[in-house]
Amino acid sequence: MNNSIEIDVQDLSFYYKNDGLVLNNIALSIYKNSITAIMGPSGCGKTTLLRCLNRIHDLYPGNKYNGSIVFQGRNILENGEDMVELRRKIGMVFQKPTPLPLSIFDNVAYGLKLQGERDKEEISATVEKYLTMASLWDEVKDKLESEARELSTGQQQRLVIARALAVKPMVLLFDEATSALDPSSTSLIEQLIEEIKNRITVVMVTHNVQQAERIADIKRYMENGILVQ
Repeated sequence: MNNSIEIDVQDLSFYYKNDGLVLNNIALSIYKNSITAIMGPSGCGKTTLLRCLNRIHDLYPGNKYNGSIVFQGRNILENGEDMVELRRKIGMVFQKPTPLPLSIFDNVAYGLKLQGERDKEEISATVEKYLTMASLWDEVKDKLESEARELSTGQQQRLVIARALAVKPMVLLFDEATSALDPSSTSLIEQLIEEIKNRITVVMVTHNVQQAERIADIKRYMENGILVQ
């Protein structure tokens, strides 16, 4: 594990518009090329904390942050942050798979095209690379133009991870990303997470203590909006 800090959270409090204080004075260092697991009972604030790290909460007006989240030498909670660029660098995989209403190929190519890539051969090679990395290429290589939503839930989640990896993030956030999957799909995704940590920092929220023991380098525990361990 790298000892340098990728994201440094200090004195972070977060307020939902209608529910008030949810996170209270959080301090958390996330180290480069590591897997950090955030655990705790339902409703303790762990998903709220995870979503602060790339400001997904900003999609809903009225929420408020106090404190700082320092990434690449600056506090990302300050005004003027480029949200599109921030979320490219700090990607997110949700509990429920979120494939775009596009083909399997175009799901992975989508971010590349947004970034201005126009070379069809380069796009095709990149799509194959990340579908292979997500242990999905052999299952879909003959139906790349099929609707992504026709895939099984486990395949959809691996596709979403391939899509996230294709834009070369620095950090990936996993919010209970395997909780709805069968053991086989869960195992494939755990293997993938362990493989990518050599170049991508991973932060995962999980209820599964055994999963955290299997793959996490660092484990943090929350209760009632407070980081207690």
